[in-house]
Amino acid sequence: MHTKFKTTAAVSTLLVTPLCLLLALYGVKIRAELSPQIALIEQLEHARDTLASEVYDRHGRKIGEFATEKRYFIPLKALPPLVVKAFLSAEDKDFYYHRGVSPIGILRAAFINIRGGGVRQGASTITQQLARLSFLGQDRTWERKIKEAILAFAIEDRLTKDRILELYLNKIYLGNGSYGIESAARNYFRKHATELTLGEAAMIAGLAKSPSHYAPNKNLPAARRRQLFVLNRMQADHAITKTSAALWAKTLLKVYPTAEKFNDQAPYFMQQVASEIELKLGILNLATDGLKIYTTLNAGMQKAAEASVSNLIKDASIHRLSQVKRDDLQAALVAIDPHSGAVIAMQGGSSFNLSQFNRAAATYRPIGPLIIPIYAALALEQGLKLTSHIDEDPYGGSPRGTRLSPTILEVIKSGDATLGLPLVSTLGLGTLSSFAKRLGLGTGAADFRLAIGEVKSSPLQLALTYAAFVADGKVEEPYAVDRIIDGRGRVIYQRSKPPAPTVMAATTARQISSALEAATTDGHAKLKTTNPHETGGMSGASEDLRDSWYVGLRPEVVTTVWLGSEHGGTRIADTNKEARELIGKAWVSFAGSPACQESRQATRSRVLRETSKGL
Repeated sequence: MHTKFKTTAAVSTLLVTPLCLLLALYGVKIRAELSPQIALIEQLEHARDTLASEVYDRHGRKIGEFATEKRYFIPLKALPPLVVKAFLSAEDKDFYYHRGVSPIGILRAAFINIRGGGVRQGASTITQQLARLSFLGQDRTWERKIKEAILAFAIEDRLTKDRILELYLNKIYLGNGSYGIESAARNYFRKHATELTLGEAAMIAGLAKSPSHYAPNKNLPAARRRQLFVLNRMQADHAITKTSAALWAKTLLKVYPTAEKFNDQAPYFMQQVASEIELKLGILNLATDGLKIYTTLNAGMQKAAEASVSNLIKDASIHRLSQVKRDDLQAALVAIDPHSGAVIAMQGGSSFNLSQFNRAAATYRPIGPLIIPIYAALALEQGLKLTSHIDEDPYGGSPRGTRLSPTILEVIKSGDATLGLPLVSTLGLGTLSSFAKRLGLGTGAADFRLAIGEVKSSPLQLALTYAAFVADGKVEEPYAVDRIIDGRGRVIYQRSKPPAPTVMAATTARQISSALEAATTDGHAKLKTTNPHETGGMSGASEDLRDSWYVGLRPEVVTTVWLGSEHGGTRIADTNKEARELIGKAWVSFAGSPACQESRQATRSRVLRETSKGL
């Protein structure tokens, strides 16, 4: 019997030794194949995945994002302990005690797989899952499992447990377009991962096993069963009490049916933000750098702008139903802070989905009579007054014509550019062209073309030009981005306000502003408002009635509204008066919105505080 045992042992050794040798050689071969990936492991210590860049308005409310994947980085130390424990109980309860691979888990999975005739259960630890997510594919083969284990050992040798877990929680896909726990919390529950309840954390942790099957927005019963499994595991692991597990097992969670989206919030403004960042910083990978971009937008006023533009197009379409196709009409609105150039609201068309062309910043159309305040300001700069008649010699002497000619104020209130032509001729050849250029208008245009309003402008540029009348003669540069913070919390851009050039005397600017107020009280731009004396404005249409404009001035905001026949094929109204009524109604709608009134009141309060401090 003893001899037989020795013989059996010898045969077993002869058989097992070559097998072990073959396995060892195979392991060496696989490890050699993985050497490029192993060399990259240390880079994971400082690496960040493709992260969405988030965009916020001036009050810190999120308005949009640039993203290829919906992923946001969150440090492990920022997560509540129970959120972390939910994932550990669901995926790898011994995570902090093994060296990357769980022998017990492997034996259990091997038994199930052999019985099932294939790779049916993975037994992957969190470290193995990180290895797969970072370096391997999703194919279910024995070779991939071996590679996964080798990489897991290498990761454990180079990274701390906390860093491994942090990378895993920020990388894992959890269904519904959610990459990482922060994205899942926002998509399913509209909250940050730091705010998750125990029940919500258990449901999200349960998704790791099969996000497509357990996603609660698609299969809530399955997600609930998986959530109960995680709660029971947490109880068994002594992470929570039996009472807590029972309580959350009975609690129904509010799950949002669709992923969090911001595509419909201020898309034209977002386009402006991207262009500005590229121009100033040259950052071309906004969708992957995980930036936090703080902008000048007032989200409430932006909604008012969108509603005003939509209603303006609708009203114009009804008004011209038999003469113009609705898809030929377009409109735009832009509002800026006259004292800084900050873009507060920007709507560049009827629908960003239909057309991404930003008419608020990039369309240039004839401004018609809105040129009047420009040459009126030049006349005041040359020594005339608002009460001066347009045929007076600005350098003194007798009037060149009859005293029955209108005054400069009357021309502004009339909104008729042709009335001021005699004045333009007295200002001197080229002076109007030079002055308008300093205000950002009509570069290189002849004086006569300027005087009759044939010069073209964008709504944004026209707002900046008129802002000089509110800002004591200074012309600001427009901007949409205030500051940018990178993924590590460092400020990489902070706008510094450059000195604004002064293009006219402060007294001139105030006189023109006063004249524009008169135009809204008993002139061509008269509005139906409850407080007209603090609002200046100018309205008008191009000579061919294919474009209509309104510029509204308030101490805190200057707004341009434009309505036009997109392809210039037909008139938007039968008369100048009709065109002005349409565009004026849109301005009243925007200026009277709760958001605009709130902004106005906030500005008043700030001015009062500053005044009281000065006293």
